[in-house]
Amino acid sequence: MMAEDERDKESDLEDILDNFFIRKPNLSNANNANKNFSNVGPTIHRAIPLTLSDISRSRQDAVRSNVFITKSWHFHTCLVYAFVAGRCVPNKSFYKYVIDDGTASMDLSIYSNIAQHRQIVSLYNEATVLSGVSGTEEDKKLSDSMARLLLKAKEYIDASAIAPGMSLMLEGRPNIFRGNVGFDAFSFCLDNDRTRKMEIAFTDHLIEWYTTNTTKETR
Repeated sequence: MMAEDERDKESDLEDILDNFFIRKPNLSNANNANKNFSNVGPTIHRAIPLTLSDISRSRQDAVRSNVFITKSWHFHTCLVYAFVAGRCVPNKSFYKYVIDDGTASMDLSIYSNIAQHRQIVSLYNEATVLSGVSGTEEDKKLSDSMARLLLKAKEYIDASAIAPGMSLMLEGRPNIFRGNVGFDAFSFCLDNDRTRKMEIAFTDHLIEWYTTNTTKETR
């Protein structure tokens, strides 16, 4: 029964996230999926769930510029679920916010992707026009489907839609500058679902990760 519940939870989460991939893996596959199979040096993880508190205490690896260390974990990228506490002044390249997950608050930067955003908006407008043009019913259904997909894709690119009070799932890495640690996100997903399925699934994944890997540290 528990195995079926876990599979249902993963299925629900994948339906919500679409292209933003967060899967709660079983323990036997988690290490294989996230680690670097080098025989030299520590295991380097990707997309591990972390709290902002532990990210704030992370440091850059002395040898590898794109690797960060917190506790005894080495990682390229990490996942965060957080509340948008405030908006900062953006620049030409990044939208900037303040996020909080209950353990710490942190500055967040999200690349603006202006060119991609404009392209998707253009394609969406084109698909909408085609949907209204007389043609076969099959053509109209195809145009409608394309418009819906492009509108959904816009949500993953247009960071200007993010506002204080929203909750976000983020993938990125720490940004350490003059001793201050912020977070650079290159993928995000808005969580406006009142059921809190995404938040619950992330919390489960976070607890499993910390419990399993902290236990390994103390053995």
